[in-house]
Amino acid sequence: DFMEDVLADAPYVIDSSEGIDCLHHHGHEDHGHAHEEDPHIWLSPENAMIMARNICDGLRSAYPQYGGIFTANLAVLTADLQALQSYGDAQLAELSTRDMITFHDGFRYFCHAYGLDLLESIEEEAGSEASAKEIVEITGLVQTYSLPVIFTEVNGSDATARAICRETGCKTAQLSMIMDGNGRWAKKRGLPRTAGHKAGAKAFREIVKHCRKRHIEFLTVYAFSTENWKRSADEVGAIMGLLKRYLLEAVDSMEKDHIRLRFFG
Repeated sequence: DFMEDVLADAPYVIDSSEGIDCLHHHGHEDHGHAHEEDPHIWLSPENAMIMARNICDGLRSAYPQYGGIFTANLAVLTADLQALQSYGDAQLAELSTRDMITFHDGFRYFCHAYGLDLLESIEEEAGSEASAKEIVEITGLVQTYSLPVIFTEVNGSDATARAICRETGCKTAQLSMIMDGNGRWAKKRGLPRTAGHKAGAKAFREIVKHCRKRHIEFLTVYAFSTENWKRSADEVGAIMGLLKRYLLEAVDSMEKDHIRLRFFG
């Protein structure tokens, strides 16, 4: 309901999903959204291109004086998304199986984009675990299709997935739509959360190096959300300290390599 109030007062509203055929959840009804439209439309490069065109059209209509800039940016983004589609097609071409099971319901568009078959997806949360019937069904699917791995969601429960793996011999892997998990990484190793953030910062440096080697021109990192302010003062201070340290250590190399850093949010 709060979005209705926001949209009612907004001078411009752009529906980025216009023209996209939404898929529907095929999960079990007792998980609450079996017949709802799946909102994760951006996980398909083709859909992302449609969204980008819709946003570009809306911005050009609202701010015609910047139309040339919006059009040029759209061309760059469209080329990147086309390259992403081609890259995914190439990387996934030699899979031993194109069937998959996830314990997150957000990857149906991804599967559709790359010719994969999402056999089942269940989003588990505390108090809403898979039923015995569902576990039997998924175990049967893993065995029938000889799946080597089932995928869990980083922030969700993986207890059922691990139980199925013990029964069938398959493995588990994680799918994530956004950078996260520093705290959980540290907890699994008996370390303080700050140690996880330090490891995350180190991994980020490697990602930046890799992007430069691959001639990737733009890298967007969702590093700190408004929700993070609710964490302890010590943890927030540690994160900010890491950022300051990284900037001080990296500024010379960034200037040398012509890397520009922008903050937004």
